[in-house]
Amino acid sequence: MKAGSLTVMLKSKIKVIGERDIHIEHDGKKLKLKNDAVIICAGGILPTAFLKNCGIDVETKYGTA
Repeated sequence: MKAGSLTVMLKSKIKVIGERDIHIEHDGKKLKLKNDAVIICAGGILPTAFLKNCGIDVETKYGTA
């Protein structure tokens, strides 16, 4: 973050996750940002079954790029 290669948007609200972009609301502004991948940190236990039932591909990696 300090180097400028990462933007942290705490307390953002995810509105839409598209194939190539994401729509969020941050500080009262609606933003559409391009993305290659989405990382979901949803608490201590990943809701894998729920995400798969929503049609979301889930790939778990342990320390690999």
